[in-house]
Amino acid sequence: MMQTSLENPLLSRALDVPQREVLGHLVAFAGDSWNAAHGFMKLRESLLKVLRRWDLFRMEGPKPYRFTDEEIEQHNKGGEGFNELQDFWDLLDGAVDREGFTFHENFDGAIDFFSEMRGACDAGRRGRGSRRMGALDSMSRRA
Repeated sequence: MMQTSLENPLLSRALDVPQREVLGHLVAFAGDSWNAAHGFMKLRESLLKVLRRWDLFRMEGPKPYRFTDEEIEQHNKGGEGFNELQDFWDLLDGAVDREGFTFHENFDGAIDFFSEMRGACDAGRRGRGSRRMGALDSMSRRA
């Protein structure tokens, strides 16, 4: 973001809003909900994050929607593999977004991170071929 702010300060200010990430995920996952294996899971998780971070929106009045405790519990149970993927992307928060975008100043670090991860996945697969290594491998390929 620093390079962008130097080259185009107006764009930088427009992109630097506290709810940008929360809304960006909501929009991205809404489009993904019809064709992805965990599409509805991603959309629901994004809606839950919007509700959890409602303070960012500085809106008057109550939240427009609430999930019941039962719905949240069912969502959490249904998303065991999905939660691992979300933890992975949370680890990269600020360096690489969920669509794979990174700012110029983060690019070299992102490449190094994913190269190391690919090496660890390859070594793990040779050593024991676990399902978890396969999941890490697929996440690093996507990014």
